Amino acid sequence: MHIPDGILSIPVLAGSWAVSATALTWATRRSKKELDQSLVPLAGVAGAFIFAAQMIQIPIPVVAGTSGHLLGGTLLALLLGPAAAILVMAAVLTVQCLLFQDGGLLALGANFLNMAVTGPLVGYGMYRLLRPITGRFHLVIATAVAAWTSMVAGSLLAGLEIGLSSPIHVTTAMWALGGVHAAIGLIEATATALICSLSFRKEAHVPLWQSRWNQEVQTVEQALSPADGRPEPDQPPTKRGRSKTAIWMAVGGGSSLFLALILAQFASKLPDGLEHVLESFGIRPGPPRFPAPMPDYSVPWLAGWPGKALAALLGLIGATLLAFALSRFVGSSQRSNESESPGDHTNGDEED
Repeated sequence: MHIPDGILSIPVLAGSWAVSATALTWATRRSKKELDQSLVPLAGVAGAFIFAAQMIQIPIPVVAGTSGHLLGGTLLALLLGPAAAILVMAAVLTVQCLLFQDGGLLALGANFLNMAVTGPLVGYGMYRLLRPITGRFHLVIATAVAAWTSMVAGSLLAGLEIGLSSPIHVTTAMWALGGVHAAIGLIEATATALICSLSFRKEAHVPLWQSRWNQEVQTVEQALSPADGRPEPDQPPTKRGRSKTAIWMAVGGGSSLFLALILAQFASKLPDGLEHVLESFGIRPGPPRFPAPMPDYSVPWLAGWPGKALAALLGLIGATLLAFALSRFVGSSQRSNESESPGDHTNGDEED
């Protein structure tokens, strides 16, 4: 669903960039408040995993001649929180665009909006809506429906953008893209439900980021001194907490390497859902706005599997570093704000 350059009109490009910039600003500010420090390293690994998973194109039997892949917006929102998920998805899309020409540079704002913003927000909102009413099986049902809905919502938005930018009627473009991605969304639903069922806290089916946030709040409440009501100095992470983080990073990193270096080599060569619809409408993308160093996920001077494997490895590193850097930035801002708060209270007490 990566829209290339030459498809969208200038007003649509400008509008999508404006909305995406607003959403990214909100996500940055929100992440400064809610992103747990223990999840910062995992955000980098999550970026690598989503990058690798999106390389796995799977044939869609329902729509002949089409393939699809995981987007991962809902998955990230349930693991890291919706705000952090937007930042990680934006990091992955940026690496795909700049290094591999997957999605246009001018259209990057639209791709942010369709995948990095709509996916996490719609998916997480749908999960919150369904969780109380889906009974004992709410984990599987709610996550699967939320993931499927987020995929379809992003495709409908892409159809709206294409319809507003071409002779194709808006309704026709939205129905075409939405219909194809309704089938591709089954991949999104299955993968998201499976991964979340393994990562949520089993006793309460609480998303990973909320589970850690709640544990942090409980730890602070227990550390309050009855004498003055002020928290004691921050304690270093426990050995158990560090080991859990290490396990998550090892599993995520290993899975990312396996997906990108091994499984991606057997990915389907069929066009994805967006390419299939554009071809059916006779819409051709324009020329690339800049020469990407590794177009089509392959190193030009290294043929065969080694070239594709090296490109995948470089992409993994880029996605990991950028996602980690963004999370580290908002995490460090959170720490600085928290460290300033006690001093502010102290000065206020002295003045009183």
